[in-house]
Amino acid sequence: MYLIDEKQKNTSTAVSSGCCDKFWFTENDGNQYLFKQRYKNLKTDLGEVFSSFLFKKLGIENYVDYSFAKCTKQDETQGTICKSFLKANNTNIAFYEILVELAEKNLLQGFDANENFKEIMDSDVYELTENGDLTENGDLTDAITNFLSNYGGVYQNSVDYVCENVKIYAELNNLNIDIDKIRKNLIEMVTLDFFMSQSDRHMSNIDFILSNDKDNSISLAPLYDNGYCFYLNVIDLISFDSNDDVAHGFFSIRSRLGISEIGRTNEDFWNNKWFKNSGLIISDIQDEIKKDENLKNLYDKLTHLNLNELFNEFEVTYNYKIDKETRNIITFAYNTQIKKVNEFTKMKNTKLNKNEPLLTMN
Repeated sequence: MYLIDEKQKNTSTAVSSGCCDKFWFTENDGNQYLFKQRYKNLKTDLGEVFSSFLFKKLGIENYVDYSFAKCTKQDETQGTICKSFLKANNTNIAFYEILVELAEKNLLQGFDANENFKEIMDSDVYELTENGDLTENGDLTDAITNFLSNYGGVYQNSVDYVCENVKIYAELNNLNIDIDKIRKNLIEMVTLDFFMSQSDRHMSNIDFILSNDKDNSISLAPLYDNGYCFYLNVIDLISFDSNDDVAHGFFSIRSRLGISEIGRTNEDFWNNKWFKNSGLIISDIQDEIKKDENLKNLYDKLTHLNLNELFNEFEVTYNYKIDKETRNIITFAYNTQIKKVNEFTKMKNTKLNKNEPLLTMN
């Protein structure tokens, strides 16, 4: 475990946003590292380290590696450290920031997005000045969030929505982009998030790297900020609803196929909470693995994890004891997702055998 003196804190480096206290510091190797304090009394630090350990075991390449750390603040504050994934001449931008820039330029994609966004901006809540800036009655951040919540709906929590907007952003800024690779990495991320019950993959936790050298490109940043996984951020497991948004991360509300095959107006369908939060996600993942052998191999590994073996190896690797209660929570989280996969697959096969539609349109 790393022991960090808060005096190492880089006062010139901006601290990342989020609910956990954190700061950047420079290690003896000259690299930038981020220390992030665990959230309250929850084991989000274990979530970060266990996730990166799992990624390594699964053969995932694009992820941030976390280690346990303590900071000598007023006392020894527990948390994690990770090395910055940015190289020289590189910067990063969150997907949320991309949406803000596109909205300002009337270039948002999907659902007549710009017309709907204009409605919000012209409303009483978000008044515009003569030059198009927001008044003190609201700010652009609130307006974007409101727009995506009310109009983005099905589409905004989707891989294809991310890809469409990132592609426009790249064209706008003359950036080279391999959109097929980005989409493949996003699908991998969604698959991991689902089986890990990752609940924090919001639009600011999907980052892109801007390469400012000869390449002048944009690419998906490594997976990071995985502390809210396997229910390790749940305070009261007894009253916890595993169908809630906390269990599903990036595809938390609805999935990519929801808009094209079901439609937004099918209230009976969207009121079915289980399908809304799980069924379409599983369906999407199972459709994607038909197209990608590597993703299928990952899916097969994720559906057959031996958690006890992973726990034991993790404890030896990190000299960290996972208590029985925590093992049970992680196991419960994983088994809940596996149960959903099995139940959905069984239902799908039954309907296919009877030549019935998987999802009812009326």
